[in-house]
Amino acid sequence: DGSADVTVSGATSPLTYTWSHDPGLNSPGATGLSAGTYTVTVDDGTCQEIIDITVYAIPGPIAGFMVNPTQADIENAFFMVTDLSIGATSWLYYFDDGCSSTMQNPTHEYTSEGDYTITQYVYDDYGCVDSTTMTVSVEGLFAFYIPNAFSPNGDNINDYFLPKGIGIDADTWQMRIYDRWGSTVFVSTDINQPWDGMYVLEDIDKTPTAVFGYFITFRTESGLIMEYYGHVTTLP
Repeated sequence: DGSADVTVSGATSPLTYTWSHDPGLNSPGATGLSAGTYTVTVDDGTCQEIIDITVYAIPGPIAGFMVNPTQADIENAFFMVTDLSIGATSWLYYFDDGCSSTMQNPTHEYTSEGDYTITQYVYDDYGCVDSTTMTVSVEGLFAFYIPNAFSPNGDNINDYFLPKGIGIDADTWQMRIYDRWGSTVFVSTDINQPWDGMYVLEDIDKTPTAVFGYFITFRTESGLIMEYYGHVTTLP
């Protein structure tokens, strides 16, 4: 909101003031003015002076920032904020974890997994304020390894096919093995249950050297759905 004040010299008191936007206002000053032109009439009982006053709009600050990275794992959850605001002279950031900063370009480390909304407030010298937000994600550690061959020959060396990983929600695990004709030869929902290479094929107890397809699906502890297709070879 704008304001205006009138200073009069060479007049005889008492003076009366009449403002165009509020005829009932008898004061040398007016507040709460929007941008525009106003007229005030000053009268000392003998003479009148009409004054035009223009109130200009002052553009407030415009909030804006970027974060790098926008996604990180819990062991590398350092985020760098770069201010992109316009017309600001002071800054305030809230990081959605109880922490805040008044630096223009702060850095922040999160210590727990989750999605966080960073809020930027910017101020100018006139007390005007603007704000904006950005969401970043901190994920748990995830790694997954699938072997491409194993030898189910009973020598206790590489006898089983069992992919391994960390950051997996074990309750969502499913692994299917298919032969070359597309028939399912093994199904497991137990993340710790390996395939030993055996399935019923008339009078054959163990698979010969062959290539089998697999389909593995699960959710990560961060909630991402993962699906893996591929082939594994059984060796003598």
